[in-house]
Amino acid sequence: MLSPIREKGIPIYMHCCANLTDLIPIIIDMGVTAIHPVQPNCNDIFGLKRQYSGKMSFVGNLDLAGVLSFGSPADVAEQARKNIAGLAPGGGYVMASSHSITDDVPPENYLAMIETAQKHGTYEPELQRSQ
Repeated sequence: MLSPIREKGIPIYMHCCANLTDLIPIIIDMGVTAIHPVQPNCNDIFGLKRQYSGKMSFVGNLDLAGVLSFGSPADVAEQARKNIAGLAPGGGYVMASSHSITDDVPPENYLAMIETAQKHGTYEPELQRSQ
């Protein structure tokens, strides 16, 4: 099913909840280029990034069941900065929640995630050219 998409060079994004550790090699072999949500309660996104950098992009990991819903805007911004600092170098990371944005997420927390991504999540021109 994915062959026609891969042949046209179109990136393939996949949503898959749960622990992805054993699935990532299969997902890469299928031709998927990005995976969401990389839930923090069952995945080590930093370990996955180290292991599959350049082969897979990761989307998400800001904890919907934790900091996004129950933290303060400062907590959200701190976790977002940690994710950006540890996952953005070399490309292959997109800031997002660990699933979606539900009614449990206070608007100010959602804004803190977006504002932090806008402020700290841009790639340097030198980095963009090297990718």
